[in-house]
Amino acid sequence: GGMADTPASASGDASSSSYLSHQIAWKDVDPVRFFGFNLIFSVFADTAVYPVDVVRTRMQVQGSSLHELSYPRYTSTMDCFKKIWRLEGYRGFFKGFFTSELGYATSHTLYYCAYEVIKQGLQEVYPPEKAKDPNLAVFVSTAVAGGLADLTSCFLWVPFDVATQRLQLQGPLRKPQFAGGRDAMRQIYANQGIRGLYRGFGATIIRNAPYSAAWWSSYELSKKYFHSIDLRGKLGFAPRDEKMLQSKAQDEGMPFREVENEDPLIHMVSGMVAAVTATVLLNPLDIAKTRLQSTPIMMPSTSSSSSSSPTSSPVSSSTSTIATSTQYHPPVQSNNNVFKILALMLRQEGLRSFGKGLLPALMIATPYSVASILIYEEVKKL
Repeated sequence: GGMADTPASASGDASSSSYLSHQIAWKDVDPVRFFGFNLIFSVFADTAVYPVDVVRTRMQVQGSSLHELSYPRYTSTMDCFKKIWRLEGYRGFFKGFFTSELGYATSHTLYYCAYEVIKQGLQEVYPPEKAKDPNLAVFVSTAVAGGLADLTSCFLWVPFDVATQRLQLQGPLRKPQFAGGRDAMRQIYANQGIRGLYRGFGATIIRNAPYSAAWWSSYELSKKYFHSIDLRGKLGFAPRDEKMLQSKAQDEGMPFREVENEDPLIHMVSGMVAAVTATVLLNPLDIAKTRLQSTPIMMPSTSSSSSSSPTSSPVSSSTSTIATSTQYHPPVQSNNNVFKILALMLRQEGLRSFGKGLLPALMIATPYSVASILIYEEVKKL
């Protein structure tokens, strides 16, 4: 909990092993403040991107022969925005919002907590500062923690996500089937049982766990690298007052533990690097997942779990790859898993198809990552 500034100790500017051993760990964090501030931020951020999510969901499902659509056909993303505004007003852009928020807030909190706890556990067993190859040790602990944290939070997130999507798809042309999130979950459970609530869980994990692993490992490695080369100095900025922070964590009987007061500039640049790395690497999986969920085989008259999983860490709505929502119907028997779809794309559309929708994905992922990691890292210091 609460950290106080202390003047730089000799260890402040020591080697990378000192930097690694002085990072703020889960045991140094005040959980109430940490969750409170992260929650407030995630609600604000989600509110900003939610209308895009509604548009993406509708565009992806449009064209599925097994859907009776309750909204007019949209010719483009822009057309979809205009028609929702004209026919449904601002409320059209926030259908399912509270259901989504409830799921997002709880799973997001679980996600960060799981990441920090798993990372700390792994680094205590295999401390990077003592490892032969510290970079490899950081990579393994953060990638594993990122992937497992996402898996954990998806158990909470997916049922909310499925219900949210049903609500997002309720357009102005038919009487709505669901009164709200609770009603949607009740009806889905009554008709399809628990499997109905976890529709698309596999595709969500295949896409999100590797994304989360790639994001966190590239973030933590970038952070370590930029710290070692003194990024602030290289960019010609004035040095910060090198301060360590004191954590009240009990550490081997010591009343205080000194931790690095990390540079927000490094957090921002590392967040950018992580967003670009993870988004570019996993774009093909994202396209495949979107296509899997917007073709009939996965979705008999229901919508699959959405491809924007805010639980994917700071990455969040990065996954809203609007441009991947082109109508696409490969032969039905070959589109029933992500890897078959990737093989088919490669065969029919070539390697370039793996870059589809990358620009909008990066436009959402990068600012979101930078903002959320800044908040996340600063809140850890409180």
